Amino acid sequence: MMKLFFSLCLTLVFLTSAFCEDDMQVLLAKAKAGDPAAQASVGTIYALGRPGTYRDTREAAKWFTKAAEQGNADAQFSLAGLYELGRGVPKDIPTAVKWYGLAAKQGNVESQFALGRLYDIGNGVPKDLSMAEKYYTQAGQNNHPLAELRLAQMYEKGEGVARDYPKSMKWYLTVQDMAIAQYRIGYFYEHGLGVEEDRKKALEWYHKAAKGSDDARVAIQQMQR
Repeated sequence: MMKLFFSLCLTLVFLTSAFCEDDMQVLLAKAKAGDPAAQASVGTIYALGRPGTYRDTREAAKWFTKAAEQGNADAQFSLAGLYELGRGVPKDIPTAVKWYGLAAKQGNVESQFALGRLYDIGNGVPKDLSMAEKYYTQAGQNNHPLAELRLAQMYEKGEGVARDYPKSMKWYLTVQDMAIAQYRIGYFYEHGLGVEEDRKKALEWYHKAAKGSDDARVAIQQMQR
């Protein structure tokens, strides 16, 4: 839950940055005139409580809704997040899914990931790993690291998809800066899963992972016995 809110806040900050030079009154005038980008930014300002403006998630939801109904994908994502969290509006996962879905169709990567997450854990929607894989793949193809990591895990374990070690390795390699991925890559090389067994490469990957993975440190000790 907190990870989602943090992600939402980062996106909202990004949305606001393009309008930070506008006076709030000028921005409000644009929003009231029907400019969806301005409406989204006003929503952002109320959602975050920027200098000179108190935080008001109800007001944020109002402006996000105006922009979202005009097809603004960032506003659709932000509005979906408010409905998922129940901030400024009643908590309503089906409505969140609706807005995430509309934004996802426009290529909004955070919405694609959010849908994958909801179907993955069955939060307010029936748990459906096939649907989770679908949306994670969309997000992964747009370079969303958490989606890429989850796809690697799903293909490794055969969760919602046929077990496929080469595909799992491919996705782990896309997030090879993560210690958890480095450890799994090392494990694949140690045990010849989807790649030719190579203990030297396994050890190299375990050493990369060692700073952030207890499993990697244990694996190094076991290989060096």
